[in-house]
Amino acid sequence: MKYILAILLPLVLFAQPQSPNFVMSSETFSALASHDSTQNYILRSAIGQLSIADTHTSANFIFTSGVLTPVFTIPAPEVSVNRDTLNYGDIWINTIATDSFTITNTGNSDLIVDSLHSDNPLLPSLTQSFTVAPSQSHTVVYQLQVPDTLSYSALLTVHCNAEEISIAIAAHGVWTELTATPQSVDMGIIAVGDSADAELTLISSGNTGLDMTNFVLTSDHFMIAQDPELTLGAYDTTSLLLRFHAVTSGVYLDTLIISSSVGGNIGIPLTAGATAINDRDAQIPTVFFMDQNYPNPFNPSTTIRFGVPRASEVSIETYDVLGRRAAVLISGRLEAGYHTVSWNCMACPSGHYIARMTSPDVTITRKLLLLK
Repeated sequence: MKYILAILLPLVLFAQPQSPNFVMSSETFSALASHDSTQNYILRSAIGQLSIADTHTSANFIFTSGVLTPVFTIPAPEVSVNRDTLNYGDIWINTIATDSFTITNTGNSDLIVDSLHSDNPLLPSLTQSFTVAPSQSHTVVYQLQVPDTLSYSALLTVHCNAEEISIAIAAHGVWTELTATPQSVDMGIIAVGDSADAELTLISSGNTGLDMTNFVLTSDHFMIAQDPELTLGAYDTTSLLLRFHAVTSGVYLDTLIISSSVGGNIGIPLTAGATAINDRDAQIPTVFFMDQNYPNPFNPSTTIRFGVPRASEVSIETYDVLGRRAAVLISGRLEAGYHTVSWNCMACPSGHYIARMTSPDVTITRKLLLLK
């Protein structure tokens, strides 16, 4: 044994990286590595050759086929994500949708994320950097909004100091609103005791459906004679039958308010008149007049009732408070009688407006208030 040690000791001393210490044990040898530059070797074999090609301070050593070689553990981050797809499904256009995913560092050194880049300019990239320690995770909150009723997709790539990884993004823009045609209903003038019907078409005017949730009429003179379908699919329509029953002579105004699942209400102005059977003169006004619009304030539609005592050229225009013309509602020759006109000011800003009726004999103005 002494002779074997005498032979091996020079080999061991020659092969050591940065002064390791060797211990004889059971006639075999191997290497136990520490994280610093000091290794303690246990000599367990009388036969073998020590060959250390690199003196990296974090090497572990293994004895294989008579050769003692280092096994290195190089510090490196590794990135993984808990989801490979963020599927937002149907989202309302121009509305922010939120989802999240988790980035985990499965390596043994800090993961530095520089950015998350989207290859679709309509779906956002994230430029804020962050660091994830080994065995730790970071939650990324991803928000997007789509501008149109289309399908959108992108790859969101994690740019970092490890191998890049990508997440698929998918979304479909949806939108609709409840609209009605006509936008106002004039049932004309009927005799007391008679009834008049009018059909209203309700439309889901976008690429997703809606539910109608409530119908409100404030006058007993108007009623819904036939209920519509309450659920409309994309671009679907349904009919609603309105009825006016004339109880006493007069002119009647109302608004049908419809609520729906897409938010907001629509208002359809209703007008009707009643006269005694033999009172034909009651169907023609004696003077030019223009009533106050109804409803007022309004959003976005309102109705104006006016009277023409004889066939005449009549115009009704609206102006903002700076005197700029907003709309021409009537312009031309009208027969004698009671008339109504509606103004839909969807694109107008909130504020005060002036309605002006002009005829050969008179000019009449009314103040209108649009509140959005």
